[in-house]
Amino acid sequence: MKKLTRTKGVFLALVLLFAAPGFLALVFYKHPAWLAALPTNKGEFIRPSMQLDLIDNPKEKWSMALWCPTGCDTTCVKTFDQLARTRLALGRRLYQVDLWMLQPQNSAVCSPFVKQAFDKQDVNLRRISREEQNTIALLKSKIKIFLVDPNNYMVLQYSSENKPEDIFHDLKRLLSSKEQS
Repeated sequence: MKKLTRTKGVFLALVLLFAAPGFLALVFYKHPAWLAALPTNKGEFIRPSMQLDLIDNPKEKWSMALWCPTGCDTTCVKTFDQLARTRLALGRRLYQVDLWMLQPQNSAVCSPFVKQAFDKQDVNLRRISREEQNTIALLKSKIKIFLVDPNNYMVLQYSSENKPEDIFHDLKRLLSSKEQS
């Protein structure tokens, strides 16, 4: 009698163990909003989407664009170094991402040392006129980092206080989702 009860308990435990994933899948299929409430990115999603026609982005490449409204100061150079390291951390996906530095037309020009470092890291520099700044509402007086998709739409924005790991994880997720589709 004891042996029969033990085997029934083991059988019941195995049935529950193998049926649980199917049951959970059915529950989440019936209530997809329960999963949608979880945040998936660390940056701020840009709504409505805005096209950034200021950069010459070859198709199939994502971009990290750094907006420095005051020119090349120490904060800007430090932030850009973090972006370059983030891009380097992508490994083989490094070549799927371009780095862009966006500056106002009237800002101070970078020192030769900084320009040489940008050339070494394959950084694209784009100086933006006042009229172009007015067309894009997101280009304010703060340093911002934008992730730009291959169609030149700004997808996510970050402040300069965001951790580089946040940008790395979001960019890695975006690049891997592109490979899966």
